[in-house]
Amino acid sequence: MGHPADLMQSPSARTDASLCAEQAIFTSIRSPMGEGYRIIAASPGVRSDEKAEMTQRSPSHGSLCETSLSATGLLSYPLKSGRYCVACSRYAGTEHTARGGQRVYTHLILLDDESYRHFDLNPARIQAAVVRAVGETLTLKPAALDPVLLAIQSTALPETYATYTPIDVICRMAAALLEDKRTVVNGSDPATEILDKTLFILPFSVRQRLSASVGLNFSLSRHIQLSVIHGNTSETQRAIRGQGIEWLDLQAPTPPTQASPFDPWLGLVRRWWNEQRFDDIRRLTSQLTFDATPEYLKRIAEVCNDSDAVRAADESGLAGLAHKYIRFDIQNALEQRLIEQVIEAASRRTAELRAELPQCRS
Repeated sequence: MGHPADLMQSPSARTDASLCAEQAIFTSIRSPMGEGYRIIAASPGVRSDEKAEMTQRSPSHGSLCETSLSATGLLSYPLKSGRYCVACSRYAGTEHTARGGQRVYTHLILLDDESYRHFDLNPARIQAAVVRAVGETLTLKPAALDPVLLAIQSTALPETYATYTPIDVICRMAAALLEDKRTVVNGSDPATEILDKTLFILPFSVRQRLSASVGLNFSLSRHIQLSVIHGNTSETQRAIRGQGIEWLDLQAPTPPTQASPFDPWLGLVRRWWNEQRFDDIRRLTSQLTFDATPEYLKRIAEVCNDSDAVRAADESGLAGLAHKYIRFDIQNALEQRLIEQVIEAASRRTAELRAELPQCRS
């Protein structure tokens, strides 16, 4: 039988395409108006209130975790306007002020909900698209920009996707975000992988409201829910003390697992991950656009576990599943599709078992 997500179209089934997005540049330049970090260029569709919000939250001098010239940072958050901002930062030469060091250069991309969904609500995919679109091109003078054309590439996962960051670590971070806890993670390279894989197992409804940063020093003023950093751990721990912010150090010994109200959901994800059923995870999470409460995700996990159990169930177990779901209080179209698949699969399995009986008696 097929897996429970088989009835749902995978986002990865899209053909390659592209879309236009509004853009802006935030950096430090000299101008007749003085020196300092500000938005120096923007496309026509960037609103003044969006510029003000992006200016407040964008990284400036000394904000990147690394000092190497190849260092990058990534920041994403929903704007008050309803759009999403994905900010890709790097260095752009020497800082021209007395502060010294490297100038931080940030390319800001604005997307509406539909456009962001084409990238699976994943800022790491936007960052990759920006690199493909502009390469090493820098805008270091005030200018009016055209919208940028971003390629939407297929998202087939590499065979090594299950390696590197363990699923238990990913589930620890996902649990904190599902519980709506602000979290700082002291990670390791490749830091973007930590964000990518954590997002991968989160329902779309959680990704839609998530603000996150990677490779940027923690700052309370950015109001970020998930910050993945490395280095400056003592300074960061002092900054978050008393702020109700979780601290997860992936470089330290793994602490004992703490119970979470989302354990049934995380248990399903962990099992599918270990079985390398990544397409099933992707398809299911893309359909979870409802409020991701512990109770709702537990219901979905139960249906999916029962669907998998059909393959090994005997006739009595199959009858029990059929009875359970005929009487099930279905809440939405996703549950309807998943439950129909359980009932149909149980019916097919029952027919197969009964067809085998004469052979067993002969």
